[in-house]
Amino acid sequence: MDVYQLSVAANFTAIPQYASLDIGLFQSHIMANVGVTTQCAYINAEGDSVKIFFYSKLSDAEKTIINNLAAIHAPDPPYIQLDTFSPQITSVTVPTFVSIGTYLWHNMTYPIRKIDIVSYMSDNATSFSIKLIYRSTNTIIAQGTFSNSTFDINSITSISYVPTQKGLIDIDVKVDGVGKKTATISDIIIWGF
Repeated sequence: MDVYQLSVAANFTAIPQYASLDIGLFQSHIMANVGVTTQCAYINAEGDSVKIFFYSKLSDAEKTIINNLAAIHAPDPPYIQLDTFSPQITSVTVPTFVSIGTYLWHNMTYPIRKIDIVSYMSDNATSFSIKLIYRSTNTIIAQGTFSNSTFDINSITSISYVPTQKGLIDIDVKVDGVGKKTATISDIIIWGF
């Protein structure tokens, strides 16, 4: 077994102060990189020392790739649940956007970073779309299209606009498909960090 050692302070320079090394995420990045063909057995981190155990000896090229992966490694920040919204209308049957509710945005402490939509569609539907619009400026905050036919949590992480003032957010939904089709939204959970 070959051991390659790194330093958190010297090698993992992209990790912000609020975060720590995510060993599982870093190991998955090593294993997913096509330039590292030597199989990684496990990683042990203790204090500033990070020991990466491989089943066979690493090449110099593989060491360079691992150093580069360490330099850009930044774990996802912890999310903080900002609010949960349960729409007034939970089911939509039309292929054009209709409002399912309005939500009062009042959290100025943390910016929106992710929106989870607890939802599903009927068998005749091919997809459903949702968009959140900041009413004061008529600006789309986030939008996504999904196709799950059982209840699931669909996440939107591409946030195009973050409101900086208290205001109303409209939630619009449409469903595409043939015949009798329905998209059902039970909850919308807004996350920040």
